[in-house]
Amino acid sequence: MAAQGFSTTNLDRESDIPKNEISHLGKITDFKNHHITPEHSKSRKSKFKSDYLIFPKNRYEPHLDLSLADRLVHKGSLFRATLRINKSDPCHEAYATISYLSSNTATSDVFPNDFISPYDDIFIFGPRLRNRAFNGDTVIIKIYPNDVAKNIHTAYKKYKSKSTSPHNNNDDDFANNDPALSFTDTFVELNTDDFIEDPDWKLYGQVVSIVPNPYDHKLFACFYSSQSNDELYHIFSSIDSTAPAFRISHKDFSEFVQKHKINDLTKIVFILKYIVWDIDSMCPTGSIVEFKVIKNKRDSENLLLLYRNSIFNNPFPKYIIDTLPSDTFEIPEAEINSRADLRSQTVFTIDPASAKDLDDALSIHKLPGGNYIVSVHIADVSYFVKPNSKLDNLARQLATTVYLVDYNIPMLPNVLSGNLCSLLPGKDRLTFSVTWNISENGEIMDYWISKSIINSTLKETQPDAIRKKDRMQIS
Repeated sequence: MAAQGFSTTNLDRESDIPKNEISHLGKITDFKNHHITPEHSKSRKSKFKSDYLIFPKNRYEPHLDLSLADRLVHKGSLFRATLRINKSDPCHEAYATISYLSSNTATSDVFPNDFISPYDDIFIFGPRLRNRAFNGDTVIIKIYPNDVAKNIHTAYKKYKSKSTSPHNNNDDDFANNDPALSFTDTFVELNTDDFIEDPDWKLYGQVVSIVPNPYDHKLFACFYSSQSNDELYHIFSSIDSTAPAFRISHKDFSEFVQKHKINDLTKIVFILKYIVWDIDSMCPTGSIVEFKVIKNKRDSENLLLLYRNSIFNNPFPKYIIDTLPSDTFEIPEAEINSRADLRSQTVFTIDPASAKDLDDALSIHKLPGGNYIVSVHIADVSYFVKPNSKLDNLARQLATTVYLVDYNIPMLPNVLSGNLCSLLPGKDRLTFSVTWNISENGEIMDYWISKSIINSTLKETQPDAIRKKDRMQIS
């Protein structure tokens, strides 16, 4: 019996998903799986016979309207999940981990087995069933009933046995024949129970909608790969093995290269922003946000890590820098008089040796009666960064300073993070101080919080502090 194509018509009427529905899978080429060496050469033609378009009969399914999808999730007909693409086989293998399970699922008749639980992994076989979802996306999925899933299972087992064959060229095979197509051509009449008892049996599903994430800017670090056969697009391969290739229009790419006078693409990583993924396209369309010249593999890996998490190492804009005090800023006398003056106390910082933004300090001294006064001093950034100012709004977006192996990306401009708000030795600095009066037995007798001014005595490193702790005399 021929498989029936998945249709959203019935879903639009909010009827349950028929148990015998299944999608026709298309012959989809995933460019990123070919690892083309970047070349700035127009003579390098794409090796893909179908280039970037999918034959009409093999197009992706339109995504289900999200409001309808949500209703069907609460009804127990569909499931909300998080997509994870297998880095070892990103073309074929992905899992959707169920993140929400409606209480109505127990009375629904659409799921294939007698049990589906939160955090179950639903296997998504092939790019078309993945339906243009990216790794990490929150997706809405349908789960195939067993009479359909057994055919996907057969196709998957066939693919796995073929892909492990020493005579099989996986790239070329997939470019010309999507192995998942086989289960849409013929339904085999086999005992479903036999398949479920197979140790390789999985729950099989398909992405029918993608839940938007306003915090995911979908930025990708990519190398240039090739120009499409019709010369209308340029293809870029992502450094992230779970991400697809991208296409950029020839016009946009040419204008960008000319504007930035780029002559050698082999040392360039392009930062692409996802725009759209058409149902008839093998790869999504993107736009170039910026580019970085890389010197080594670590540079490209850092870029991938940063941009996948929407972290941008861009200079602070001039209109913000112009509003900041200079490095020679001196605290006004009126401000000093309004604060607790702790500059005469012995204050020290403990940080990694390479740290420049020293944002907290400690002090401790013993009272004549035996109690201790212990204080923690935090840099008073609020003196320089006013609520809802342009710098405040930008800092909210950055959220934190990001530390990499050999450099960091500051949340605030260096004049603040590395100087005026850094509790450097020998420098007067504005702080908030929390102070405790602690007994010899460790009991807190009193505490107070105050705006203060300190002058750090010592920048201590963490290893040195550990070595000295047993010898340290508190005075």
